[in-house]
This record gives sequence, C-alpha cells and structure tokens, in this order.
Amino acid sequence: MQVNGQNACVKPRAKKTASTKKPCLQCGKYFLAKQSQIVAGKGKFCSKKCGYLFRTKGKCVKCHRCGKEFFARPEQIQLGNGRYCSKSCGKGVAPIEKPCVWCGKVFLASQSESKKGKELYCSKTCKGAATSGPNSHLWRGGASFGLYCHKFNRRFKEQIRIAFQRTCFRCGVPENELRHDVHHIDYAKNSICNGKAWAFIPLCHPHHMATNSNRWYWFCLFINYWAMNPDIHFGANYDICTYYLEGNEYDKRRKDRRTR
Repeated sequence: MQVNGQNACVKPRAKKTASTKKPCLQCGKYFLAKQSQIVAGKGKFCSKKCGYLFRTKGKCVKCHRCGKEFFARPEQIQLGNGRYCSKSCGKGVAPIEKPCVWCGKVFLASQSESKKGKELYCSKTCKGAATSGPNSHLWRGGASFGLYCHKFNRRFKEQIRIAFQRTCFRCGVPENELRHDVHHIDYAKNSICNGKAWAFIPLCHPHHMATNSNRWYWFCLFINYWAMNPDIHFGANYDICTYYLEGNEYDKRRKDRRTR
C-alpha cells in the first residue's frame, strides 16, 4: 500500500541527535559524544577500555583535614573532589580521637561513622585479629578442623541424593550441573558412626551456606519435620522421635546458657 507515492509499511527514520566532539580523558583522542550522554554525565571516554584504565589508575592521597590516606580516582582529583576521606571531613566536621578496640592505639575516626558503630579498629590487621579464630562469635572450639566419619564418603552421599530424587530438601530445586551438598542435620561429624544415618539431607549450595548461621533455627526446622514424618525415605527403623526427645548437644548448650 502506498500513500502519496511512499510505502506505508516503511517506518520513518529516527532523527539523529546532536553530537559534539570531546577529548577522551584517558588518551586525549577526540570523539563524537551524543548530547544526551553529556547531559547524563557520560561521554567522557572514547572506548570502554579507556574508561576502565582511567578509573583503575587512582592513587593514595592524604585527607586535607585529618591527614588520613585514602584511594582517590583521577576523575575525582581532576574535579577537585578527592581532597577529603569522608563526608564529615568534607563538611568541616573535625574527626575524633578514639582507642582501637583490639590494640588500644589511639587513631582518628570520623564522627558520622562512629555514631553508626563503625571504625572500631585502627587498621585491617587489628580487625582481622579481633574477628577471626577464637575471637569470632561463630567459634565452636575448632570443630571445623575435626575429621568426618569414614563412612561419610561419596557412596553414602550418592545414596542420600538418590533417596531424595536429587532435589533440595528445602526448596525442591533439582540438580543441574553441580551435585547438591549433603547436610548434617545435627551438625555432628560422626553421625554415621553413631548409627544416625537418617540425619542427612541434600541441600542446594545457597541453602547449605545459610545453615552455617543461626544453627539452632535450622536444626529445629529440619528435626521437627523428621520427627513428624518418621517413615520418610529411610523407613521407621531409626527412632527419630526418641532422639529428638532425649536431646542432643545443642539442647545441652542451650540449657547451659539459661543457667548462667
């Protein structure tokens, strides 16, 4: 179909936006940048490579107010913004002196970050030493360095995955390329040697990582489901309800906390 001698099916071409020549901040080469990109704060580099090289070419400079060293990009230095290490220093708020929680050394910290409960340590070394090993709130007496039962092998893991049809016990996601992890419900590495072969379930990697924190919640969640369904997958030969009612090491730990 033609209208006024033109094909009506052909879409009209979009109007070209105005472009201006600008020098690249990295190599200095002139290139065409669209006006819309310039208004949005873009159009500073002739290519992605130049943009990457420019942003990763920063250097450590000292704060003009507190003297603390920080990393500043060359773009910030050119615009005159790379002079202060934090917003509080930029607003003219003087930093405060506070002792390091770990080594006791006095250092300068911004007031805004201190009000948020941050900047407790004078360096990354002190922070790492204060939050790792026995000083960590997740420390369990070095249980992660213990050895698993010799029966907890590949063959046993495959039996658990096959029994649950290779799906995650929590979300039901089937295995794709990677096999699901086999999780200890009671967090005991010698469960098989103690005759508790039922205390294992397959979990996808995200849910298995989630069980490392708030362990009491995950233990109660899984053990309650097993106690209400003693015939699931492995039959009723394992006295799950008796094990649950007698309590385990986690029940004892919780009682000890209450008596303290």
